[in-house]
Amino acid sequence: MVNFFYNTQTFFEKTKIETLRKVMYRVLLILIRIIVPLYYILNTSKKSGISNNNNDRVPQVIVSLTSFPPRMKTIWMVLESLLRQTRKPDKIILWLASTQFPSITDVDLRVRRMQKRGLEIRFCEDLKSHKKYFYAMQEFSNDIIITADDDLFYPENMVEELMLKHAEYPESIACYRAHKITFNNGKINKYIDWSYGSKNFSGPDHLLMATNGGGALYPPKSLNQEVFNIEAIKELCPDADDIWLKCMSYLNGTKTVKVHAVFSEMFSTLSSSTSGLAKSNVIEGKNDQQLRDVLARYAINFSDLRN
Repeated sequence: MVNFFYNTQTFFEKTKIETLRKVMYRVLLILIRIIVPLYYILNTSKKSGISNNNNDRVPQVIVSLTSFPPRMKTIWMVLESLLRQTRKPDKIILWLASTQFPSITDVDLRVRRMQKRGLEIRFCEDLKSHKKYFYAMQEFSNDIIITADDDLFYPENMVEELMLKHAEYPESIACYRAHKITFNNGKINKYIDWSYGSKNFSGPDHLLMATNGGGALYPPKSLNQEVFNIEAIKELCPDADDIWLKCMSYLNGTKTVKVHAVFSEMFSTLSSSTSGLAKSNVIEGKNDQQLRDVLARYAINFSDLRN
């Protein structure tokens, strides 16, 4: 069901008429927000959303995401799209801050019921958006971690396609959506002026930065161990997990590759908005400050990686 909307929009993304692309995206966004939730309700599934191989697969495939109270009423749709994947991951873990969810009963009932189909709900320290990867990568250090957001409808073949791309480029981070770092006179442009979505370019490349919420696969050992430095995260990059992980991949010499050179922009649930981190990080320029701080601390020079 969700794949139909992405395939349709991807068709229009390949056209040269920008107005048509934008209009079709808005139309499809309205439709997916109406039709897909109804489809999930009318076509209920009790099937397991995870692999039934008793965790014999090595490495395991772990889908990891986080959320916070304002998204509790809509995250069930996101989780449903993850539970209906054509290739089942070994685990799907939802990380919630114990300060925001003092009890399991504070979690939406529809989400709690998904535990019967394999969803794991874990409580942890509040590391904001960094929760989506931090604890999973620590606990499952030899496994494949796929990150997701709590406000997007995911294609039913997301895990399958990410794994196929991983098989092709086993040492690279694979993702659906990535921005390419650009330069002006040898200096990194402002984040808002990077090649947004890096259309018609798939890599693998050192200058692609995966946007983790759009579906990103991290192979074991693809990130430097400094990725788990909580104090550095809080001091340097508290609100920009994408930038932090990009810099940690640089320290390990890891490239990033997109599943498709051209793909639809991800469709968001109604709870998504331009407020919060998206607004402060991109529009207000906080991404640029956090990037500067991380680059300075670790002596990172992306201009050395230009072709």
